[in-house]
Amino acid sequence: FDLDRLASELDRGVEDPDIVIGSQDDRSTLIEPSFVGRRDELQELDRQLERSLAGEPSLVLLEGLSGSGKSRLLLEFYQHAISREFQLFRGAGSTDSARQALSLLNGVVDDFISASTGDSRLVNEFLEQFDGDLGCLVSILPKLASVLPVPADSLQGPELFAENRQLRTLSSFLYALGSQSNPALILLDDCQWADDLTYKLLKRLTLEATLDQSRPVMFLLACRTEEVGENHALRELRTTGHIELSDLSDDEVTLLAESMAGNLPAAAIQMIVDAAGGSPFMASAVVRGLVESDALTRSDSGWVIDEVAFADCQSSNYAGEFLKRRLDLLSQPTLELLMTGAVLGKEFDFAEAIFLSGQD
Repeated sequence: FDLDRLASELDRGVEDPDIVIGSQDDRSTLIEPSFVGRRDELQELDRQLERSLAGEPSLVLLEGLSGSGKSRLLLEFYQHAISREFQLFRGAGSTDSARQALSLLNGVVDDFISASTGDSRLVNEFLEQFDGDLGCLVSILPKLASVLPVPADSLQGPELFAENRQLRTLSSFLYALGSQSNPALILLDDCQWADDLTYKLLKRLTLEATLDQSRPVMFLLACRTEEVGENHALRELRTTGHIELSDLSDDEVTLLAESMAGNLPAAAIQMIVDAAGGSPFMASAVVRGLVESDALTRSDSGWVIDEVAFADCQSSNYAGEFLKRRLDLLSQPTLELLMTGAVLGKEFDFAEAIFLSGQD
């Protein structure tokens, strides 16, 4: 079915058919939701990508509430950027980033090292573009010593360099990651957890983006709206683009649900739309919850509603209540493990959580 629709749209001259794969499938189990909607946001991101290709650095702030699909949009976009032959560098904040200076750049450094290892051409290209102090750079980001030609005896502690010099050097490092032959997309996620020095660096990058017209680099900064107040440092950045994720429409929520399950009863679709409130995360959670609680069951004719279980689910009028119902279905050892993980942070080491929860 999907292939027939795709062929039909292409025959009509539609270059990018708006098709959600799997929405008409006859499924007996759930799969991960497809990417739906966000066409306007992707078009704006693509416009910023074109700007950077033209040699005008771009810096975009992308924000959305938790569960709004920010991470999925980023995944979709950087896959598109890679297809345009952009080199991808990804960094991410964590709940303890504010206590670790510049930890938001750790992933960027790791990606650069991974791409540069054994590739002298890439290193030479970087060195041609880098106009900062190499010794200062490696003193600030010591991992870079594994790929950059800096004598060990020339290194000093980063505290010996003035802050302005550190910021100038770091800015030069990031801008030097992009070249005409290898344009760069630098994605920094969860920027709401960055430290003060990183915020100062981001501010410097935005100022230099208006001055430097010769670097094919796109900076994409992502953050959670609810953790970035009016006076937050990210609000002070002079960006070339600002995207705020809106709620999905009812039709988009329907497409997302059907991409997971295939055709669903109208009553189930209506409940999913009402409970999701435009949130992709909640839409997928409600679909899973209906199946887990046997409110939706599989028959020879497709998905059918169990009236008693479905009515019980409908009594959960709020997203928090519905999520709690899903947690109530879990075993006590599983809940204890998840509670331990929640204390450890957004991401946690599985073995460590097992040990701390006292389980085998």
